[in-house]
Amino acid sequence: MTSRAVALAIAAAGAAGALPACSHATPPTLDRPTYTRELQKLADRDSGAAVAIVVTPEGTWKGAAGWADSSAKRRADPDDRFAIESTTKTFVATVVLQLVGEDRLKLHDTVQQWLPGLFTARPRITMRQLLNHSSGIPSDFAPSDAPLVRAKRIAVQGVLFEPGTSSAYSNSDFVLLGLIVEKVTGRPLDQVVTNRIIRRLHLQGTSYGSDRAQRMTPWLGQVENFGRPVSGDGGIISTVEDVATFFRALLGGNLLAPKELAEMTGTIATDRPDLRYGLGIWRYRLPCGFAWGHGGLFSYQVDVEVARDGSKAVVWAVNNPEPSDWSFGDRLYCA
Repeated sequence: MTSRAVALAIAAAGAAGALPACSHATPPTLDRPTYTRELQKLADRDSGAAVAIVVTPEGTWKGAAGWADSSAKRRADPDDRFAIESTTKTFVATVVLQLVGEDRLKLHDTVQQWLPGLFTARPRITMRQLLNHSSGIPSDFAPSDAPLVRAKRIAVQGVLFEPGTSSAYSNSDFVLLGLIVEKVTGRPLDQVVTNRIIRRLHLQGTSYGSDRAQRMTPWLGQVENFGRPVSGDGGIISTVEDVATFFRALLGGNLLAPKELAEMTGTIATDRPDLRYGLGIWRYRLPCGFAWGHGGLFSYQVDVEVARDGSKAVVWAVNNPEPSDWSFGDRLYCA
């Protein structure tokens, strides 16, 4: 699925110069009136609904604005569910790195090794290159097609550049990673992610898009329909609170061992000066320092910004598929 980088030009950012992390001599209080005003402006701009959460050591704020349905019968609620789109990729990347930590998979393993007969022997494409979008594989966006169908279509397209020599955001990378997780574990991808992350963190509002999940209410906007089998580039439904819980647990070291978390947060340059790719996660350069996260855009627009130690998080979503103001989260994070 598309992303913050794709929405801004399908590309990402160059090497960011060192900036200090956000810091304050006196711990700030949560500026709830400012958050509420900003969220209302976001909803008004999109003529839809918006939800957001801000988590800091000083407390947590959640808010909602706008109408959750086109008939204006129900106002949005902070606990409304929505499809997190490409933010799903960070969940999948976390599972991949857990398998690396268990020595069941290695970052230098190749696509050719795990999906034999699909790709030609050269060029070699590694797990690391899939995770940080340096594979050179063109992006494929067809969520209604089965992952293996997509993988076969991807395999015949060749690469845009020699793997490892550049970067280009590609949904295809995570389609392949999802298939590889299934090959390693012998289980469907959604079951693996659910058992290793969703149940482990008790994310009650989070699931893949099963028929039951589609019937659950409330939704922030339209119900997204996801078939089986699921793909590695999208498909999770969640809430802003659950997404914040996941990213804070991840960056706080509760889902990955230190070695694998260090691998995940090792970044490469892209063609935007404010963004670098890690392994299934992005590092943003903000006016107040750096934050980590992953965006998504399809039926919903979703964005995540979290401190490297998990101590602070901003997650927001709107129910309008038209790209909104990506800097909204920056303003809340740096307030």
